Amino acid sequence: MLKPACKTLLLTTLSCAGCSTLGGAGSALDSSTWDSSCNGEMRAIVQPLAGDAAEDCGFLALHASDKDFYDIMGCARSALASGKAYRFGYQNFDEFFGYCRAVARAPDGQVWFLEFYAPVDEVMNGKGPSQYRFNAKQCSSVSVIKDRRGFFQAQGCAEATDELMKSLPGAG
Repeated sequence: MLKPACKTLLLTTLSCAGCSTLGGAGSALDSSTWDSSCNGEMRAIVQPLAGDAAEDCGFLALHASDKDFYDIMGCARSALASGKAYRFGYQNFDEFFGYCRAVARAPDGQVWFLEFYAPVDEVMNGKGPSQYRFNAKQCSSVSVIKDRRGFFQAQGCAEATDELMKSLPGAG
């Protein structure tokens, strides 16, 4: 288990070198927040999966403001209630991994939980782009929770088969 001082240092480092940066974006709801998340790999899968007409609530990076957190959480609640296609995600870390998670509802109604993760030491070393691993699950529903560390939970999920994983845009 990491000591509190180490966790603070880890959080600070990941805020600077982690999966995503907001760059010049004015809000977590800006679709450009996906651009750098997990080396840009998320956008390549999440955007085409949900479709161009999907409600894009954006991507919540570690260093996002409290306003961004509440804005993206509100957008996600609205998107879930609409019954239409959507996408939203967040960045976080634990003792072992730096990760980016997203959910996307495809136009056909299929709900996907997507996770990109890399070992924390790899994310923190700053010597080059991290090699993120990818995992996908098909889920029955998503709920929004008031938790800055991960503002949504996917329920009724099953691991995607290898064949289904290959069919995801950008994942092959």
